[in-house]
Order: sequence, then structure tokens, then C-alpha cells
Amino acid sequence: MQIPNDRLRSLRQATGLKVGAFSELVQCSPSHLTNCENGNRNPSPELAELIAREFSRLLKTRVTVADFMPTGAGTVPDRPHPQPKPPTKPPTREPTKKAPKRVADGVAA
Repeated sequence: MQIPNDRLRSLRQATGLKVGAFSELVQCSPSHLTNCENGNRNPSPELAELIAREFSRLLKTRVTVADFMPTGAGTVPDRPHPQPKPPTKPPTREPTKKAPKRVADGVAA
């Protein structure tokens, strides 16, 4: 039976990072992290420790492996999701001027 790891997903979402960005921090593939969040896989003990360390650093609170493993009894800290940045306008470019045609020996190139 697969048990989704909602705590792992909730903690990652609390950091404001998407799966790809967080998986780079903990040096695993995005698909492996997604499998861990969906309950298809469990992280190795080494990966679980690295995930806990990154959560602690990013959330500025102590997070242990027990806080996000399916058998753990930890809680997800309350942290508001970061507000999305307003879209920025692309820089405007001035129109380029065409270079004059070169004339060599009276013949246009």
C-alpha cells in the first residue's frame, strides 16, 4: 500500500521551492523526490538526513527526519508561502538603423 508523504511535500512547499530546485539542493533526481513525496519510494537514510538539513536551513527552524518520514510523529511548521513576484516588462529596444549600402567602384554591393 502506498502512503503519500504529505509532510515531505508540505515542508518542501513551505520552502517555496519546486521539486526540481529542491532536488538539486539535496542532490537527487526530481523524479526520485516526487516518488518519495507520492509514497512510491522512501529516501535513503543519507538522503533523509540531507533533506532534513536543507529544510532546517531554508525554514530557519530545526527539522529532523522524524518530521517528514511516514512513520515520524513530527509536525509541519507554519510558514506562509512566498508571494509571487509581479511580472516584469521585457526591456524595450530601440529600433536598429540599417547600415548604408557599401559602394565599391561605383557598383552597389
